[in-house]
Amino acid sequence: MTTREQLTFERTQALLRQLEALQNQQEFRAIREAAELGEAEQAVTQRDKAIDEIVTDYQSARSSFDTAVADYGAAGDTATRMSAVATAVQAQQSQIDEIVEYLVLTSDSL
Repeated sequence: MTTREQLTFERTQALLRQLEALQNQQEFRAIREAAELGEAEQAVTQRDKAIDEIVTDYQSARSSFDTAVADYGAAGDTATRMSAVATAVQAQQSQIDEIVEYLVLTSDSL
């Protein structure tokens, strides 16, 4: 092999190594991006589940409130009526507080 052929061979080998390194970087970047996307999708799924739980809890509290209002209408004395409404309002306020707290926390993390 002549000196010129040797230099050409070495340059070709160097270019092939650079190309391989570039391909490895691109593959690594693609893997990392896929992992980040998966983490984001998982976070969204967890957030959606938490929202569903909050909505279910809210609906339960709303049902309790509606029951308390019905009990209010059926109750004979004012003290019983006020107690039923106060209990229902307190339960609903707790659910609203949880929703607001969750939304504040998730908006900070997004």
